Amino acid sequence: AQTQACKEHIDEEVLVRLVQGLAAQAEPMFQTKLMEALGPDAAVADFEPDDAPDDGTLLAPKLVFMAPVKGAARMGVKVAEYRQSANKLHAAVKSVVAARRFSASAESSTSLQTSSADDLGRQLSPRSTHQSASKGENTSWPYVQKLGDTLRCTVECENDAHMLDAWKRVQKGFNVRTTSA
Repeated sequence: AQTQACKEHIDEEVLVRLVQGLAAQAEPMFQTKLMEALGPDAAVADFEPDDAPDDGTLLAPKLVFMAPVKGAARMGVKVAEYRQSANKLHAAVKSVVAARRFSASAESSTSLQTSSADDLGRQLSPRSTHQSASKGENTSWPYVQKLGDTLRCTVECENDAHMLDAWKRVQKGFNVRTTSA
């Protein structure tokens, strides 16, 4: 992609449609794996969350509401937001590097030893790629890589014990790792 407009089109239109198509294809596998992970006391709801039967029918202790694949329009908006955020960070990084180049030698002995915005960008963002920030290009493209939750669901649990059990089973079944804050 040679121009910024072309890159934006590829990222926000072409790649978004590809991700959406792949998510739609993966959705049945996601649901199957989720149900296996949650165990035998889970069931997929055949109604919307607000339309639960009011007749006292006993529902599953873990009731799964599958959401549709995130829409392409919403994905495109999120990709544009990621681009704008990255551009702001990139501008700040360039500003810091420019200021550092003109600072006194005592200030240049800080823990961030950099010679360009590209170096600082790599230190701040380990996912930075091959493009040169010092040439005014952002190094996070394509931004579609930051999309999350294209496949979504809600697991409504009967009580706290079922909720904890569901979380532990999802962690194990999907190899979810958490970090402490």
